[in-house]
Amino acid sequence: MSETVYPKFRWFVLIAYVIVTTSTSFTMITPAPLVGEIVKTMGVDPGVATAASMMSFNLFMGIFAFLGGFFLDKVGVVRMWIICLVVLAAGSLLVPVIGNSVAGLVICRILHAAGTGPIMASIALVSAQRFKYGERTYVAAFQGFAVSLGVALGLYFSPNILKIAGDWMQTVAWTAVFPGISIIFALIVLFGPKPQTVQAVAPEEGEAKWLSKDFKIALGYITVYILALMGLIDSYCQQTYNALMPGFYSLDPPVGLGLGAIGSVKLTAGSLAMMAGTLFAPVVTEKIFKGNPKPTVFIGLGIAGAMILTAQKLTPQTGDLMLIGVPIVVLFFSSFVNPTIFGYVAKHYPARVAGRLGGFIMFFFVFGSTFGQGISSYLLSKTGFYWTPLLLLAFVTFLGAVAVLFLKPPKGFEKLDAA
Repeated sequence: MSETVYPKFRWFVLIAYVIVTTSTSFTMITPAPLVGEIVKTMGVDPGVATAASMMSFNLFMGIFAFLGGFFLDKVGVVRMWIICLVVLAAGSLLVPVIGNSVAGLVICRILHAAGTGPIMASIALVSAQRFKYGERTYVAAFQGFAVSLGVALGLYFSPNILKIAGDWMQTVAWTAVFPGISIIFALIVLFGPKPQTVQAVAPEEGEAKWLSKDFKIALGYITVYILALMGLIDSYCQQTYNALMPGFYSLDPPVGLGLGAIGSVKLTAGSLAMMAGTLFAPVVTEKIFKGNPKPTVFIGLGIAGAMILTAQKLTPQTGDLMLIGVPIVVLFFSSFVNPTIFGYVAKHYPARVAGRLGGFIMFFFVFGSTFGQGISSYLLSKTGFYWTPLLLLAFVTFLGAVAVLFLKPPKGFEKLDAA
């Protein structure tokens, strides 16, 4: 047996993780409200602009999240944060230099993805290494909180920075400030106190290898694949919704609602609701459903899918009750999934494989968002309207509500110490 002492400094670690993750999602969403400006300067249609700015990011974030999951176990979480934040800032600073072409914008978004993927994949490992067993589900919820916070800030500030910067490329370049601030917090964590283990146990044999014994056990049972499928569907829902709606609100009728770039500010409340939903989800799971994640996710995605269907009723004359209220409900309830998945990993798998499993599952998260944005951009280009991709989005969201019903605890591991 071993007993781990967790210092109170762990709460600063959580604050730092929120700030670091917020900087990545701020950078991720910044081009979405600027799609109209990108269309004008590049001379491409909205589908191409959305694919270049958003789909490329999500595709490569999945790849880097998967690879980053392995490097997290080798390099260390905080060192990986610092490396990623530097890459993230570089991607933003290069936009005014090479970003006014499809190829150049894609290169910059690949750098953004490289900086984001490993940070997103690190939450399960951070929860398992730095926090007590009973805290891990709640801590995992803060990843979704941080992502939502970054999205809210990006949707609000991006159009307003555009007014000052003068063009969309300079607007994106200004997002480099946020990773710079985040590096300071990461450095404090790097040199701060760490959990101390009294009477250490023997490490897993061969744990330095990518395909260690415990990792093979985890991949040999259906649980991790159900979690990955849930993540794929959830990311399809949230990221596709976040990518489509700013353009839907800003572009002129009949394609969109004609509210202009500043119209995306109406979506800010939805991102704030997404923050609230990520924090509310573990309370629902642990307190109401006694640790059972199935009803939490089923209810969340079921309601989100139903509300996506109401987008057909939105018009330029629709009042703010609907224009603001619909995104609030969709993003609040769909946000139940992310913290549930990574909290489940932190509670049911040993810390020595949590980083790799986090990266493995995050790959499917990002594949879902990439596929969702790819097929949505294609449908938008082919039809010229938003309703078709939104209808497909609702259908996929309902599938997620069904997928969670197949979730079972993993086999091959002793029950983790709940003390």
